[in-house]
Amino acid sequence: MRKELGKKMLLQLVGFFMTGISYFGYYPLGLSFFVAAYREKVMRLLLFPVMFIGMSLFMEPLQLARYGLCMIVAAAVTSILELDKDNRFKRLGSVAAGVSTSAMTYVDYALNGGEIYRVYMGIGEGVLIFALSEVMAWGIRYILKERKAEDVVEMSEVFDYRYKEREKMEGIAKAFKSLASTFTNLSESTVVAMNSGFSDGMGGGVLMSSPADFAVMQKMNTMWHNKLCENRLAIAGQLNEMAHILSGVARDTYEIQEGSVSLEEKITKELKAMHIKVQGIDIIERSDKGIEIYASICSKRNRCIMTKDVASAISNVCGKKMVASKDSKVVVYKDFSPVMFVEDVNFKVLYGVSRRVKTGERISGDNFSFIDRNENKAVIALSDGMGSGLLACQESEMVIELIEQFMEAGFCKETAARMINSSMVTTSGSQLYSTIDISEIDLRSGICEFLKVGAAATFIKRGTWVETIQSTSLPAGMFEQVDFDTTAKKLYDGDYIIMISDGTMDCIAGDNKENELKNIILNTTVENPREMSEYIMEEIIRRSDGYIPDDMTILVTGMWKK
Repeated sequence: MRKELGKKMLLQLVGFFMTGISYFGYYPLGLSFFVAAYREKVMRLLLFPVMFIGMSLFMEPLQLARYGLCMIVAAAVTSILELDKDNRFKRLGSVAAGVSTSAMTYVDYALNGGEIYRVYMGIGEGVLIFALSEVMAWGIRYILKERKAEDVVEMSEVFDYRYKEREKMEGIAKAFKSLASTFTNLSESTVVAMNSGFSDGMGGGVLMSSPADFAVMQKMNTMWHNKLCENRLAIAGQLNEMAHILSGVARDTYEIQEGSVSLEEKITKELKAMHIKVQGIDIIERSDKGIEIYASICSKRNRCIMTKDVASAISNVCGKKMVASKDSKVVVYKDFSPVMFVEDVNFKVLYGVSRRVKTGERISGDNFSFIDRNENKAVIALSDGMGSGLLACQESEMVIELIEQFMEAGFCKETAARMINSSMVTTSGSQLYSTIDISEIDLRSGICEFLKVGAAATFIKRGTWVETIQSTSLPAGMFEQVDFDTTAKKLYDGDYIIMISDGTMDCIAGDNKENELKNIILNTTVENPREMSEYIMEEIIRRSDGYIPDDMTILVTGMWKK
């Protein structure tokens, strides 16, 4: 900061001495330097008096008035042009200085007469002022924004380091894949060895007292070997998922595009105009999240500036609506603090839930969660534990907690489902299973992706129309390889997503339960998600005469344009 201030003071001194340089009675250098320095915002409040004092020492009163008026015209035009955030007409300030100089020469000739060559000299001076101001502006930018060669070397070293780290992570991923293959081959060889041992007819050389004992021992060995193989295959699946996760992290982390330097400079200038100091700024462009801006900022003179006002200023520079992230501070104060700005999304969501416990039970076996995965996506998760009561609640609660942990860590929902299934296969000894029902909404595009593992149907309500999304897969925890149903739907302003547990459908009498529930949803006139979920629940219970055969959960998510 002190080095930059010193450069600006030196430029003020250079401008002071340039006002005294004349050619054939003309002083184009002083005016050209003023236009260039004013355009680059080199201490503007001090620039005009310094230059004017210098001119008063070297010029006659008439010349002083002439060049002083030209300075005022150039400064006014430049300030007006700065209202355009894209700086498309920034050179017109230099044009205004040159034109005003030539115009004054012509007006003097028209009023007072004189030799015609002075008019040509005035036009030449105007062209020279325009050219010199452009060259000087480039020189001032170079002086203030000079980049050292060492910085370039350091950036190349950073990129080399990033690629080395990527190769390291990909190597770890390959190691996990190899280990997964080892577990898979080991399971297959175990089955082969087990079959060859049983073909001897003596259970591996062990003498049995009777054929019945041999049959019992063979059955027990088969059960244990099958369980061992299932566990090994489940572990192999987990290792494969870990390899997939590491490969994805390496790709996403080290293929991030950096924003342009010119955009950083524009944002820095805009924040300085708001009396905000910028210690550092990084711009990252992601294909799935848009622009992300990380800045360390503080206010000048102990001012309090709202972060949303800073985001608005950055939006004007970027040409996109930016907002402060949820974890950023609300107010920018005197101390430097990191703030993250992200592209605003196009949609917002509201949630509502209604629950009922099975008649005779005290605890629901259903669990759910609303997850803000990041600034761009919203996730709704529902799990129905098999059966009812405490054990079912513990099973579905474990599933929901794992979904939250995986999704918040950045893993995709497919990976989360596979990891949860393998975990249940290896740890569940009580033969309890759970459904997995996930709806992930992209708040930028409005596309909702659904993943179902043995879950009940989901309904999309749009005005007077309802669509059903069904599942034919089995619950998680039954087999080492999970089978899930996935689909994606485009949602629009005013759409609702209604997710239910199996008990909700069981409470409806008759064979055509889905159509009955669709009719209930169609007859809903309320718009609040909480009230809609309660209305649907009450209608279902009313039609079953108040009897609740299983735990019931209804999640309603409404989506609207921002």
